[in-house]
Amino acid sequence: MEKSIQTLRLIIRDLFTSGMYDRCDAAVLYKFMMLNLVLLIGTPFVLGFGLFDLYRGIQPLGYIITAAGLTLIAFFIFLRKTKNYTFIGYFLVFILFWMFLYLLSTGGSGNSGILWYYSFPPIVLFLLGFRRGSAVVYASLAISGVILFWPGSPYLSATYSADIKLRFIPSVVILWSITSLFEHIMTAALKIEVKNNELRETIEELTKAEDALTKSHSNLQAIIDNIEAVVYVSDMDTYEVLLVNKYVRDMFGDIQGRTCWQTIQKGQTGPCSFCSNSKLIGADGKLLDAHTMTIQNTLNQRWYECRDKAIRWIDGRIVRVEIATDITERKNLEEQLRHAQKMEAVGILAGGVAHEFNNILSTIKGSAYIIEKRLAGDASLHKYSLQITDSIHKASTLAQGLLAFSRKQVIALTPYKVSDIVMRIEPLVSRLVGENIELNISLNDRGSTIMADSGQIEQVLINLAANARDAMQRGGRLTITTDLTEITEGFVKEHAFGTPGRYALITVSDTGTGMAEDIKDKIFQPFFTTKELGKGTGLGLSIVYGIIKQHNGHIEVKTRINEGTAFTIYIPAVESEIAIPADIHRPHVTGGLETILLAEDDDDARKIMAEVLKLEGYTVLDARDGEGAIRVFLENRGRIDLALLDVRMPHRDGKEVHDEISRLNPHIKTLFISGYTADVIDSGEFSGSGLHFISKSASPEEILLKIREVLDGPRPA
Repeated sequence: MEKSIQTLRLIIRDLFTSGMYDRCDAAVLYKFMMLNLVLLIGTPFVLGFGLFDLYRGIQPLGYIITAAGLTLIAFFIFLRKTKNYTFIGYFLVFILFWMFLYLLSTGGSGNSGILWYYSFPPIVLFLLGFRRGSAVVYASLAISGVILFWPGSPYLSATYSADIKLRFIPSVVILWSITSLFEHIMTAALKIEVKNNELRETIEELTKAEDALTKSHSNLQAIIDNIEAVVYVSDMDTYEVLLVNKYVRDMFGDIQGRTCWQTIQKGQTGPCSFCSNSKLIGADGKLLDAHTMTIQNTLNQRWYECRDKAIRWIDGRIVRVEIATDITERKNLEEQLRHAQKMEAVGILAGGVAHEFNNILSTIKGSAYIIEKRLAGDASLHKYSLQITDSIHKASTLAQGLLAFSRKQVIALTPYKVSDIVMRIEPLVSRLVGENIELNISLNDRGSTIMADSGQIEQVLINLAANARDAMQRGGRLTITTDLTEITEGFVKEHAFGTPGRYALITVSDTGTGMAEDIKDKIFQPFFTTKELGKGTGLGLSIVYGIIKQHNGHIEVKTRINEGTAFTIYIPAVESEIAIPADIHRPHVTGGLETILLAEDDDDARKIMAEVLKLEGYTVLDARDGEGAIRVFLENRGRIDLALLDVRMPHRDGKEVHDEISRLNPHIKTLFISGYTADVIDSGEFSGSGLHFISKSASPEEILLKIREVLDGPRPA
């Protein structure tokens, strides 16, 4: 039933609107409805009266009215098909104009023509509107007046009383006025309805737009809240913060509505000096490309890489959008890398200098050894020989310091308990720091073991203790503590050192003067010192740095002016049995009668070494490079007992010479000598039985002892 009623409503609506309900605005639709109303209501009446007149035999009036009714039906069909309202409206008015004049003049059926005429003004008004309708109605009244009041009018066949005639025109005018007023009211009401509909649609659109904007804003906020970076929008004229993300709120609080320079930076009384606003808009007002910069935040001291861009905001003003990514960790890693590269470069330089220095020292050492041997009976000159030897020892210590920093000196790693090393140096450190400095030792390493050259680690601790003493001229407290810790991936990432695992810690801290940051950054550089001229070589901490690095360790410095300094050493902990120090026995130097092949590219060093060997009874066959050494060996292969080879030589290095002569004589004994002995051993290039090494920094006595040891040892298999 309900569906049938709905269908009926649609049919009626379609009939009255000629199918135009959803295809035109309200004003046009109103005219279609009025025209169809006239046609649908007027057609049955006109057609009915026409047929009734024909039935009564009233002619030709019956035919005219019937024809008019059929014409109205035709108009209705034509209007529905063509939707041509204007043509139908004017044509219908034209037909009705003459039809009602005819009815007026003839009287119509039962002399009712004048009554029919009263329906003409409303129809004209609804079809043509007030202006055009007024013209048609008043024209019709003029013609009607002629018909009614022209004496002996040939056009008036109906009989009307004088009273009806007199009232006709005023009554039509009154009807027209009332109808016009009604039409104006209807039109105004229609316009109000149209405006209401438009306003309602506008409100709906605005509501939808507001909902969409709210949703869009929520989506945007959700997106930027999930960005792990500082994101904010600020007005480029007032610097007011308009939008922030969660990252900003968590870090700086709710700063929206305040200026960026007041809330994101510290101690600003105006826009920041590095503000990018001027770089985002050209002189012509054109918005430029994004600007990228790196800054340090003054509130949290973290580093940020900022990407700023000027855009036009939703309200038309120009704003700056900034996305700032925290690069503090990257900055720290870059600084660590830069420092490591600098230390590596200085280390290479120091190692090269030490190598050349050792070549010179080896010549001086050999010469001093020969002089001392030959002047053994001259007591007056012996003291000068001792002074030369003492100076050589100091110079050799300097060279060893450079090699330690460059990590190119030889170390012998043996398992030791950390606490044993610390306790062994306690008496020496106690005497070193004096009575006005309190020495505290705290062992918390739980018996941890490290692979170490104990002498080198002792030197590290003594150097650090000496530095601490110098920083506490008026007394203080020196503390040495040991501990055991677990290094994590986070520590490795932050310090760019080591691998995760267990590490033994040794911390040497003082309550001295501390250091400024710029001094702290330089303390491990060779020859850098803050002491007065002549009171320090600047190698103490360089040696510390090199030794710790050779132990696969890491050293960390924390310092504060007037509060003190703490050096913390990290060395990998191991599970191994503890080494028992052997009794130190220094054998007497003895020579021999064997034949030695000496290959050394430095002429002075080669000549002096040959003299030292000859002085001890050895026969020496020398060569200045690798090719020469092989040639000498080929000429004397049956005589040579030992090959004493410099590792680095032109044409062929020591290893290549050894390989060649070992092929010719598998039982030949070889002793390598070099200023870079640690590099030689660590490279893995020199592996196999029968290979022995000694540093050029060794004294002639130490070299002679090593030669005797190799000669007396077993032959290579």
